[in-house]
Amino acid sequence: MRQRLRSHLSYANVIATLSLFLVLGGGTALGAYVVSSNSQIGPDTISGHHPPASRYNDNIISRSIDATDVAANSLGGANIQNESLTLADIAGADVNKSVNISAFPAETCGDFNLNIPGAKVGDVVVWSFTGNLNLPPRLTVEPLKVVAADLVRGRVCNPTETFTQGVQGLGMRVITMR
Repeated sequence: MRQRLRSHLSYANVIATLSLFLVLGGGTALGAYVVSSNSQIGPDTISGHHPPASRYNDNIISRSIDATDVAANSLGGANIQNESLTLADIAGADVNKSVNISAFPAETCGDFNLNIPGAKVGDVVVWSFTGNLNLPPRLTVEPLKVVAADLVRGRVCNPTETFTQGVQGLGMRVITMR
């Protein structure tokens, strides 16, 4: 048997056999390729072979997802962690102003406009009073809507049966949200 094997043993046969082992071994090296860029990952693959055990995507880098990655109307309150949003996360205006409210006759209401840079038609308006000045008793001041770009309309009402004095320099913080 050895004699028969030696008769077929030639330089070409040895090189061919050695090449076969190198090619098969090299395939294993290709299978162990290290991923160094997201472009090397197939589409719709986030978790890879071992998805995270928790319901959260533990393998997503913090702040790597923005509005372009999320479909419109796909997130609700249950999808957002409590106390994780700030005003910087909500589009709109955030303006501190000082306003003057004139004296008001009994049982009347009147509208007024405030210049609020950044406000857009369709925004929701919220405001609060700041500083040490207070509104006269029972006088109400409420936001209505954004009537034009940078212009918010409000309403003052005096539901009492008496004339109400005005207030000068009332501090207000006006926030609009889209």
